[in-house]
Amino acid sequence: MSRKTVIKGTALLTVTSIIVKVLSAIYRVPFQNIVGNEGFYIYQQVYPIYGIAMTLALSGVPLYISKLVAARENDTYMNEVYSMMVILSCFSFFIFFFGSPWIAYVMGNEALKPLIQVAACLFILVPWLAIGRGFHQGKLQLEPGAYAQLVEQILRVVGILVVAYTLMKWHQSLYMIGTWAMGASLIGAIGALFILWRHPKQMPHYQFKLPTWHSWKRFIRDGLLFAFFMAILIFFQLVDAFMLSNQLVHSGWSIHESQYMKGVYDRGQPLLQFGLVVITVVVQAFLPQLTETYMHKQRKKYIQLQRTFLKGIILLGGFIALGLYAFMPELNWALFGRSEGNAALRWLMIAVFIMGLLQYTQVIMQSRNYQKGLGISLCLGLVVKIVSEWLLVSYINLSGGSISTLLGLSAILIYWIHKVEWPIERYWYRRVVIVFSLYGVSLMVTQMLLSHIITTRIGALIGAVIGICLNASIGISLMLKWKVLSIREWIQLPFGSLVLKVVRKIL
Repeated sequence: MSRKTVIKGTALLTVTSIIVKVLSAIYRVPFQNIVGNEGFYIYQQVYPIYGIAMTLALSGVPLYISKLVAARENDTYMNEVYSMMVILSCFSFFIFFFGSPWIAYVMGNEALKPLIQVAACLFILVPWLAIGRGFHQGKLQLEPGAYAQLVEQILRVVGILVVAYTLMKWHQSLYMIGTWAMGASLIGAIGALFILWRHPKQMPHYQFKLPTWHSWKRFIRDGLLFAFFMAILIFFQLVDAFMLSNQLVHSGWSIHESQYMKGVYDRGQPLLQFGLVVITVVVQAFLPQLTETYMHKQRKKYIQLQRTFLKGIILLGGFIALGLYAFMPELNWALFGRSEGNAALRWLMIAVFIMGLLQYTQVIMQSRNYQKGLGISLCLGLVVKIVSEWLLVSYINLSGGSISTLLGLSAILIYWIHKVEWPIERYWYRRVVIVFSLYGVSLMVTQMLLSHIITTRIGALIGAVIGICLNASIGISLMLKWKVLSIREWIQLPFGSLVLKVVRKIL
């Protein structure tokens, strides 16, 4: 296959993955506006199960399978990988489907049972989705995987919004709407399966072979743990689904109030995802370059790329997190129609910055094919999240859930901080602190001025957009003044040369 075809396929995969992430973030806003906080709570309680299934099917495990296919792994192990995927998927299906009454009970809402059962059915499709995408990627046929992910997301998003709007018009229960919304996710997965397997003669035909203990260890270490590491926020959402509402009830809130406020808390997820989309653009741009230079042992170029990548992640993560933090009251009101939970949502936006740094460590590990320690860091983060949520929610309500997420992510970051290089000089951090401080002051002053002017929901949206864009320009101007990035580093960042050109014209 020609290099030009591979580059074209990689570009398509990058663009579609960004579109998918944007769709995944945006659709929740109209969905929440249609079904309200309680309907949003019902859907979000079960969403992490869908998220875990799709991570196994379309993200983490396919990457592992693609490496095996590219390396021409022997048929015996490939048959075992197929068998392990089938066993894992069947086990997950039985746990979630037949354990749905108990899971719903532990979540504090037994009416969630049908939603959990529908979500469990997604695991039946996981082996064939993962193998389909992994095989195509391993053969450098990137278009089928890109189109499959896009079709899955479009069918799911359109299905969810149509179902929600139609059933609300028909005055159906919110639990029925949630169940049908999960059904739309199943339809999306079937659509992706069709795209990946539309030419079955070209696909491998693996046979079931009972895997050895050594094969299980290799699969878990090199494939499954990395997939779970990519989905850490989904696992944190699963912890919230089991704990947050229950902890609010234990604190003296009524069941109705706790469910309503959990819906308010879940508003943070689309905003968090939207913030991470920009980080993803940088990640997608640098990962192939870092991998290629590392494989060719171009040490000097690798360190230079690593330094630029890290600077870009720190700056983008900081600017986005501070912007969302400052204008959360306006965004909350504009997007969701009410302004409850601003403090908790503001805390949650700081996760954009920490997740950016975690994605930096993930890319460096991925470029070096380094997997050791993933299981320990995941367990550490989950334990910190669970314990801190149990302690904090009783005292500071919703903010306790947000702060526990920050503590869990920080624990994972601290674990990796000594295992990955951070090739930036100390003086650079001092400059960044000054830029962030001035940018933060500008944001808060702008927000306070706007809060006295804005009187309508549409006004809040316009004010937030203008405020964020204005202060982004100020932040970039400060970066140029303090020479936070060199001209070479600006050019290496996605759209960096364009931003540089536009700001220079303005100035």
